[in-house]
Amino acid sequence: MIVLDPAGHKNAVPVKVRQTSPDVWRCEYVSGTVGLHSVNVFFAGQAIPNSPWGVRIAPVSDARKVRAYGRGLQQSGVRVRDVADFRIATEGAGEGSPEVRVIGPGGVQEPVRLNRIDATNYEAAYTPRKEGRHVVMVTFAGQEIPRSPFEVNVGPHRESKIRAWGPGLTGGVAGYPALFTVDTNGETGALGFSIEGPSEAKIDCHDNGDGKPHFLWRSSSYNKLTWAFLASLLWKYVLRILGKQRYLVNELNISAREKIGFSSGSFHANSPYS
Repeated sequence: MIVLDPAGHKNAVPVKVRQTSPDVWRCEYVSGTVGLHSVNVFFAGQAIPNSPWGVRIAPVSDARKVRAYGRGLQQSGVRVRDVADFRIATEGAGEGSPEVRVIGPGGVQEPVRLNRIDATNYEAAYTPRKEGRHVVMVTFAGQEIPRSPFEVNVGPHRESKIRAWGPGLTGGVAGYPALFTVDTNGETGALGFSIEGPSEAKIDCHDNGDGKPHFLWRSSSYNKLTWAFLASLLWKYVLRILGKQRYLVNELNISAREKIGFSSGSFHANSPYS
C-alpha cells in the first residue's frame, strides 16, 4: 500500500499494515498535510480493482469549541421585522468557517447575513418575516456547534415609543456604576427589565416622575470561562427592557480592572416597574 501526498511524494505519509485474519489486512495512515491524497493498494505487485482512491484530507477543527451568543439566538424577545443578530466565536476551534441556516414557519429558509469581524469572530443577522417558531442552525467546518440548533419563538411585529439611552447600555467597568435612562414617551403599562450575565449585579432605579426613570446597575466580577472564549470581547451581558411585551435588547461589553476567577452563573433582576 502506498499513499501519495498532494505533491505526489511516496514516502511522506507512513502506512501501517497488519493482518487481522487469514484473508483480512488492516491498513492505517496519518497525514499531516491538507489536500487530496492518492491511496494505492496492490496485491502480488498488481493494483487491485478501483485503486487508486482519491482521499481529501481536511484541516483539523473542533466545532465543540465554537460558541454562539446574542439576541438572535434567545428563545424569546425577537419580533417580526426585528434585526435578530448574534455573534460566533471560533477561538481555539482550529481551521474552518461557520455557516448559519435559519428555518422559519412552514420550512421556509430565511436569508442570513454573515460577516467576519476578525480572525476568530463573526457576526450573523436575520430578519424574521413571520411570527412563530424559527430554528437557527450553526455549524463549523460542517459540524454543529454546542446548543445548535437554537429555537427562537418570534412574536408579532409591534411598534413601541419606548426609548433607552446612556453609557450603561454600551459598556462599563467591573465594580463601577453604569447609568442609563428609559423614556416611555407616554406609553402606559408595566415597565420591567432584566440583565443576564456571568455574575450578579446590584441594580437601582430612580423614578424622576417624568416618565424617564434612571437605572443604575453595577457588575462586581467576571467569569474566567467566559473570558476564555470571549477574550476579545471581555464580558458580555444582555439587557432586556420590557414594556407592553415589547423587548428592547442591548448587549454590553464589560471590561475588568483585574482578572478574578469565578464560576459561571446567570441572574435576572426586575425593576420596581415590573
